[in-house]
Amino acid sequence: MSSESSDLRYILTQFGLAGLVVVSSLGLAAVDDSATPLLRAVGALVPIGAMVGMGLAFVAWYRRADEFVRDRQLRSVIAGLCAVLLVATAWGFWEAFADFPDLRLLWLNPLFWLVYGLAATIHNLKDNRGSR
Repeated sequence: MSSESSDLRYILTQFGLAGLVVVSSLGLAAVDDSATPLLRAVGALVPIGAMVGMGLAFVAWYRRADEFVRDRQLRSVIAGLCAVLLVATAWGFWEAFADFPDLRLLWLNPLFWLVYGLAATIHNLKDNRGSR
């Protein structure tokens, strides 16, 4: 499989699964309190499964990438994970000692992908500028 078709398949998979996460999350938010907790827990498996699919799609794409792209992606993943760790830890301290409201853990996944995407963009810009 060519690199371009692999990239396109990865992008389409990620966008499709991210769309499923958004739509299913909005659907879960619209469910009223008359639904049982079990029904809501089962419904939550849809966005959870989509997020697992996003991770698996990333791993499959990463394995097909060359060493240069792998290095760039690894640096971006590390940046995303560091951001998630920092936010979760800092907010945990604020919750424990400064009466901050609870942080819903479901926000950590979008935070990771946001920081990962920003870091990947910055790495791409720096690498492209350095190759001129």
